[in-house]
Amino acid sequence: MADKTLHGKNPILWTAPIPGTAFENYDANSVLQSMSRLHKKGQYLEVKHNMDIPEFEYINVNNHFQGIKRLRTHNYIVLSGASKKSRHAHLFIIKLSSKLKRKDKSLGTNILFKAIPDKDELRTIVCIDKDEYWHAGGISLCGDVLVIPLEGKMQTAQGKRDASRIVFYNMLDPENPVVYPVMIKRRFQKAGAVSLVRLENNKFLCAVWSDSDDLQKRFDFYISKTTTFNEGFLKIASIPVKQVDKYSGREPKFQAIDFIRQKDGALFLIGFYNTRKTAPVINGTNTSIVYKVEYGIESAKPRIQLQQQYVRHYEDGKRQYNMGGATGTFVGKQGDILVYSAHHWKTKKTIKFAEFDGQLGHNNRSINSIQSASCELYEHGFFGGRCLKLYADVVTEIPTFKKIKVQGKSFNDKVSSLRFQLPANYKLTLFEHEYFKGKRTTFLGQGNVISIPEIGRDNDRYSSLKLIKI
Repeated sequence: MADKTLHGKNPILWTAPIPGTAFENYDANSVLQSMSRLHKKGQYLEVKHNMDIPEFEYINVNNHFQGIKRLRTHNYIVLSGASKKSRHAHLFIIKLSSKLKRKDKSLGTNILFKAIPDKDELRTIVCIDKDEYWHAGGISLCGDVLVIPLEGKMQTAQGKRDASRIVFYNMLDPENPVVYPVMIKRRFQKAGAVSLVRLENNKFLCAVWSDSDDLQKRFDFYISKTTTFNEGFLKIASIPVKQVDKYSGREPKFQAIDFIRQKDGALFLIGFYNTRKTAPVINGTNTSIVYKVEYGIESAKPRIQLQQQYVRHYEDGKRQYNMGGATGTFVGKQGDILVYSAHHWKTKKTIKFAEFDGQLGHNNRSINSIQSASCELYEHGFFGGRCLKLYADVVTEIPTFKKIKVQGKSFNDKVSSLRFQLPANYKLTLFEHEYFKGKRTTFLGQGNVISIPEIGRDNDRYSSLKLIKI
């Protein structure tokens, strides 16, 4: 690309209903349980950007990724970003072709054997807005509808003042997003992150987080005037974070917020942030806070209340991910919550991010198919340190640990504890040497989850493995 600034293609403008569009996400089984079981360190993923992002774009504080979402029915990842250099806000559409088998499930790492699959790549760059509204924030999905906050300035008699817009995109065709002709305009207010959910009366509730304007750190809530986007939204409430029920004293600077509906109908709002404003240059702690949302739909302006429920911390992602930038949730068909988080900046050839999925637990249902099997190999005893998570429908053997990278580092001679769930007619065998040689240790599947907190004298001695049918 000869141009040293990044623009991107313009989106298609919505002109009529788009058949097949979904307006709801899948419901979670249990929000609090799912969030509490997430691994504290994500499985690493990378894709090639094919030099479609110019060399000096997305490499510093004023050019970085702001939001990330996994689309509902496709193996696509969408990143939002903002470039002060080009004064453009962007969507980056990424396709993970190597993960087609994992549709609606955890993707797992795509850099297990160091090389990035050729077709895991950046496919499209879209220009969301430019000039005054060049700054995109934390995005969210409501079915196939992507919601994006844009910050900028508006001209007043006193000069330029803070302003923001919330815009809506249809992502049913991921590489050709369609923009809806409606927006929420916010005078004198910023908008760092946004989320949208459809209520029981088919109206839409929109939450906007702001922490960098002249008002308090707060959630602003809007309700759609009708059961479609066409007539716009009305503001119905503003809740400062300090006034949230059971407020813990933490004053977050959320980079992403997400509504998640539970299967029993309960509604939750989850925010992600890093405890240091200087992240990722000087990192703090990656953190999520879960709020329960109480609301009524009896009147035109529903009442809204928030109650803080749960706080969770995650490990430092260094150059792979940081929750002070792009982070977002995904709920699969089975009701499991996954979290995706990206690093602020690209590298010379790749875009890096990570997937947080749930640890195997004793409450998992029993399985009888190898397609549902998985195992977790841990660096330290009692399930500590880095974790190599394998899904049996993707990987059933590793000939040599010397050629793999687990969460950024070699994993040869590192296994000290493990959890696995295999059908009763399968076994997991760890080998002392490469290519399935030397002393072996075998663990038999029983259909349910088996935990081995300490392997014992053979800790840190394994160099290959196989999942084998008995």
